[in-house]
Amino acid sequence: VFLRAGPSRRMRWGTATAAQVELTGHGPVAIRAYGRFTTRFCEPRAVSQRFLRQGIPTDEEVEQRLRRIVAGRFTQVFADLPDLSVARLNDLDALCTEIRGQMDGPLRASGLQLARFEIENLTGPLELGLHPKSKRTQNLTKVARRFVSTQPDESPTEEFVSCSQCDLRIPAGARFCSGCGTPSRRDCTQCGVSLPLVARFCSRCGTQQ
Repeated sequence: VFLRAGPSRRMRWGTATAAQVELTGHGPVAIRAYGRFTTRFCEPRAVSQRFLRQGIPTDEEVEQRLRRIVAGRFTQVFADLPDLSVARLNDLDALCTEIRGQMDGPLRASGLQLARFEIENLTGPLELGLHPKSKRTQNLTKVARRFVSTQPDESPTEEFVSCSQCDLRIPAGARFCSGCGTPSRRDCTQCGVSLPLVARFCSRCGTQQ
């Protein structure tokens, strides 16, 4: 069995279920998170004992297990953070640094090391008014805005709305923001018609969302 000592390829991670955190002024709140990471095997023997218990896994199986391990450790650390506030959640760079510092020790005990770890977004109840930002997402938003501003206006009468996450102007019918990827629409739970993400009732059948 061969284990690569260098960093893995860049992979996505995400919380399978929402993490329950205590948020100042709001009480218990369910928050989902996702991002990217790379790992390296710093203790090959410990990794072998953990990953080879049920036979030799495929590369895909290894990556799936790494995603579960990273997301699971994130959820544990995130749920235990004290004095969480909306302002702290909105600062992804500082939050990522704090959480990664607490993830490193337990992961190293399993023979793993985070070569790179990023939180790309957090989502929670709309009433929180979350607008998480990092240097990376701000740079992507600037690039997207420049790209949009240089495109010819082929439909001057098209209606636009602001993304609830990054405030980028996007077509009213767009299902995702072209700047940050945040969903902007959802389907009615009753009739399936496409609705704005903030809609509380369906405009076709009147069903509460």
